[in-house]
Amino acid sequence: MTSVYSVYIFDRAGKCLFETDIEERPGRRRRAADGDEAKLVYGVLFSLKHVALALEHSGEISSVSTDRSVLHQYVSQTGYRFVASSGALFPKARAADFLRRVYVELFVPVVTRNPLWRSDKPLPQKFADELSALASASLGAE
Repeated sequence: MTSVYSVYIFDRAGKCLFETDIEERPGRRRRAADGDEAKLVYGVLFSLKHVALALEHSGEISSVSTDRSVLHQYVSQTGYRFVASSGALFPKARAADFLRRVYVELFVPVVTRNPLWRSDKPLPQKFADELSALASASLGAE
């Protein structure tokens, strides 16, 4: 079974606050230039949201699939977007639970409850460390 390859966090305006690779993607030739991949991911989700609204669908898009990969999205009530890319066989419910846990267990206590953090600054290193631990614990066991 495949795993989650990358995690992205975007603020309400679409600025990428955090981007990390969790596992190497099979067959991936090279990583896009710094920040370009995050912009492409957000652009896809933003565009598809507006297409869905134009078709009179309500709510957010929770995932976008191709034959080889899936973008999973969790949108918090405050508008932060947590996105994970995975292989096509990775269970959508498991990815949704992982992203929700990243928000509830890491982002809220480590970032939003930190009075010293400002949105124009990078996320604290503690967040990256705890995300790695959470990914190992929740995604490592099949």
